[in-house]
Amino acid sequence: MEILWGAEARPAEPAPTVVTVGMFDGVHRGHAMLFAKVLDDASALSARSAVVTFDPHPLEVLAPDKAPCVLTTLDQRLRLFEEAGFDIALVLRFDRELAALDPEAFTRAALVEDLHVRKVIVGEDFRFGHRRAGDVNTLRELGDRFGFEAEAIGLLGVQDAPRGARSDGPEKISSTEIRRLIGEGKVEDAAELLGHTHRLAGTVVPGQGIGREMHGLPTANLEPHPRACLPGLGVYAGWWIWSDERRPGVINVGRERGPQLEPSSRAVVEIHVFDYDGDLIGESGEIEFTAFLRPEMRFSGTAELAAQIRQDAERARGVLETTT
Repeated sequence: MEILWGAEARPAEPAPTVVTVGMFDGVHRGHAMLFAKVLDDASALSARSAVVTFDPHPLEVLAPDKAPCVLTTLDQRLRLFEEAGFDIALVLRFDRELAALDPEAFTRAALVEDLHVRKVIVGEDFRFGHRRAGDVNTLRELGDRFGFEAEAIGLLGVQDAPRGARSDGPEKISSTEIRRLIGEGKVEDAAELLGHTHRLAGTVVPGQGIGREMHGLPTANLEPHPRACLPGLGVYAGWWIWSDERRPGVINVGRERGPQLEPSSRAVVEIHVFDYDGDLIGESGEIEFTAFLRPEMRFSGTAELAAQIRQDAERARGVLETTT
């Protein structure tokens, strides 16, 4: 996949494209349905497929206090775009200048001049341009003027996910709903809507060493993206993925603890990788959350804590053996 950085970038091959535009945080099943349509139409039109995305999230610039956590880093999104089969990804840095473009100026800069667009396919709720002034009808009018076709497709409903709709959720699959599920620790439900498991990317940093010193179970402490969506506090079964390796482990999302094991307000994410005793500090990778095991608990002492950690590890092994 060819990656273009900024509105002034140009593809190496000046061929017509079929394009979709959006943040696409999480790259969930609804996005995947849209992507499939783009790729199918590109093939039918002998065009290249392209996705236009933004970094950072627009609300981080326009209303930081309302900005959501992010389900995927830019690198993760780009990898998922490539796995979907796109030929081109155009990354637009979202700043005040980009936000000030009206729908016509945005279309001219990002689609017509950059990508030689022949067709744009978006979701039915698509909005773009300054103050979100443009919608699908605006895009169609601009298409008539600039010589491309615009098509909107319906949003995917949660009833179309493998386990069907939940009574407490919305009717449509959305990144907002997935963030809610992850925040509540419902990583299995989130995975049904995502179409893949939630992965937290980051770098391993030095921890307190409590797991190794007290329990003989060393953990790798992950420092994720500062706005990453963390699963709810508790213990999970999952995987550590780095350097083309994928190893099972038990994950704790909890509060940092002081010398007396008293919790602080800072949340930490750590994983004990089974049957691995190497030094991971400084390594970049992803923690994949497969299943929720239990909520965060308080313990009377280190012996009780150690016993529970070993019980969690055994349960995690059992869960992961049945999901591989």
